[in-house]
Amino acid sequence: MKRYKLKLNLFFGAIGIFFAFTLFAHGAYAAVPVTGTYVSAVKDLGFPMALGTVNWDDSVPANTTLQLQLRAGNTATPDGTWTAWTTFNKGDSLSALGGNRYIQYQVTLSTSDITVANPSFNDITIAAYYGIFISSPFNSQMPGDVLQTLSWTQNKPGTSYVGFQVRGSANGSSWTNWVGPDGTSNSYFTDPSGAQAIPKLFQYGANAEWIQYKIFMIGDYSNNNTPPAVQSVTMDYNELPASGSYDSAVKDFGQASYSKVTWDDNTATLNSANPYAFTSVTIKVRSGNTATPDGTWTAWQTVTNGESLTFDRYVQYEATLSTGDAQVLPSLNDVTIASLVGTLTSSPYNTSDTTNALEKISWNANTPTGTTVEFQVRTAPDNGGAPGTWTNWVGYDGTGNTYFTDSSGGQAMPSIVSNGSNSQWIQYKATLIPSGSNIPTLNNVSLDYFFNKPPQVQNVTASENSTGLVNVTYQVMDADANVDVNPDSVNVTLQYCTANCGTSGSETWADAITVTGDVGSNVSDQQSSWTSHSLVWNAKQDYDGNYNGTNFKVRIKADDSNTVNNLGYGDSPTFILDTTNPVFSATPFTIDHSSDTLNINTINDNSSYQLYISNDPNFQDSST
Repeated sequence: MKRYKLKLNLFFGAIGIFFAFTLFAHGAYAAVPVTGTYVSAVKDLGFPMALGTVNWDDSVPANTTLQLQLRAGNTATPDGTWTAWTTFNKGDSLSALGGNRYIQYQVTLSTSDITVANPSFNDITIAAYYGIFISSPFNSQMPGDVLQTLSWTQNKPGTSYVGFQVRGSANGSSWTNWVGPDGTSNSYFTDPSGAQAIPKLFQYGANAEWIQYKIFMIGDYSNNNTPPAVQSVTMDYNELPASGSYDSAVKDFGQASYSKVTWDDNTATLNSANPYAFTSVTIKVRSGNTATPDGTWTAWQTVTNGESLTFDRYVQYEATLSTGDAQVLPSLNDVTIASLVGTLTSSPYNTSDTTNALEKISWNANTPTGTTVEFQVRTAPDNGGAPGTWTNWVGYDGTGNTYFTDSSGGQAMPSIVSNGSNSQWIQYKATLIPSGSNIPTLNNVSLDYFFNKPPQVQNVTASENSTGLVNVTYQVMDADANVDVNPDSVNVTLQYCTANCGTSGSETWADAITVTGDVGSNVSDQQSSWTSHSLVWNAKQDYDGNYNGTNFKVRIKADDSNTVNNLGYGDSPTFILDTTNPVFSATPFTIDHSSDTLNINTINDNSSYQLYISNDPNFQDSST
């Protein structure tokens, strides 16, 4: 805190600093009525003060009178706190009205003979005693000055008054208004100890490089206007350090990391030669897992130069540079957030099989307290003996935002690397995250993968017989049948086409339900030779009321129960399917008894049909 003290000795002479204050004057008033009274407007003296004497000019001929009365108070509008109207003569002291800010007078003129003489009242003078002292402007030469307190020593007898107002300027030419503790010109500092708060106008390092004060002094109106005296004035203020902050762009480290924060700066510290030339650089950091800072990010954290912390994937820093002297500025040259995380990327491994599927990753590692080992994987198809286009590095959810952290391999592989497609080449990336002096170590890594040849289906035949059943034959073989989940067998499903049957690859297929024969689980197959099978489908039961005479077909679906490349299909040639019923006319037949003739009316059907005729309801003696 800077403290400036100005010693000021003020004293009042007999007249010296006191002077007469003419409040108002008005022209002559003719006493037209027998008695008339004029009441002045309320006059504002500016602040409570001691009053001297009252005088006026008048003309009071014989048989006329003139009476002057005054009252005073400290509210702008007369109320019950004001003094009563009091009569005064020329030269009377107004000490009884002292200590008030507002004053008002009234004059009453009377004549006994309006035709002979009239009194007149020309002007009035009220002497008020006060002193004003204005200090020279003081330049602290510090743009960031903050005025703290204003205090003084004084000799203040009786009812005398001492009040201060202050003003400030940033440049010595454009000044604020004179103000008291409430920040307006209507108040005054009156506590010499400096306990009254400085208004906010000067509290934020503005308007205070130049400082000036003004003293109002009023004599003791109860004791011959004995003047007060101010011996010294002290202004205390601090410098508000100038500062500025810079927020960096968000940095993407690709993953969570354990990193050291360092920077290179140039700062000055307090010294005896210039005790106010101190500067500082403060670095804060925060991190999160979203590219744009939001409520999930950590709070800003102040760090020391060289401190190591664990960060989320995205990191941002804030640099704040401060100075206590505008002539001495700090500088920040660079900020480095260096990851202490170790990353190990394996060589690409060729499984030599295009149908390979990655099943799990497991490892053995030593992880002291606070340390972590985590993995991501990726796969690629073969491209002339080299990896083709790699997938992204992914964790257990198939994105780059997660990592495999279960060393036993219990986390499932996402489909992007386990679907048996474009996965001939496999690669892993291990991330080792330390904590302080604790360093993890990785001993070994195991990648479990498998490949599977899908079962094959051929020579599928299908036809509908005269009873409405569809007979199907097919052959099946699986190149790796002996190592399947269910060795040397497949699960067989018959499917039939319900739409777009003429467009290969766009068909809509439905599973047949009412099927007998070589269908369902445990249908035998072999690794190196074809196995023939047959089944019968009741199409009338599953797909009643349908006729397709152009492109109907069925297919065999074989499933070897492995997790990838487990399905094989075989389509039949097209054949006619008719599960519709014949439609009789309203009168199916007539019998002519005169000639013993049976007349059968037309029957509508999409296919050829057989007609059974019998007199027995059970068709025991029927004929076609």
